[in-house]
Amino acid sequence: MHIVGLAAVIAPYLVQWRLRQGFDVRVMLAGAIVQLVAGVGLVLVRGANERDITLGMVAVKMSITVLIAAAVAVVIALQRSGRMDVAPWFHTAGVAAIANVLIAVVWA
Repeated sequence: MHIVGLAAVIAPYLVQWRLRQGFDVRVMLAGAIVQLVAGVGLVLVRGANERDITLGMVAVKMSITVLIAAAVAVVIALQRSGRMDVAPWFHTAGVAAIANVLIAVVWA
């Protein structure tokens, strides 16, 4: 589920990154929520099995995932209010998701 959530955030970003407006971020929001829930689940399962948990990494990755969800929520809110200058928020979410993957790979 965690990987599916990640794909649901990064794939729409990569498909739409060259657009200037009219971003469709509904899938990205769902993906960010799935990643948060699955990430918490992974930490709980790992802790229940008495395995070491790197709390620093968990905190960094959760913070980035919350940033992604917040940026996508801002895009949705601004689009609903009629504003179309949401590209910085859209790119924040996409780049943060890619950074989150890089952190997971390098830190592991």
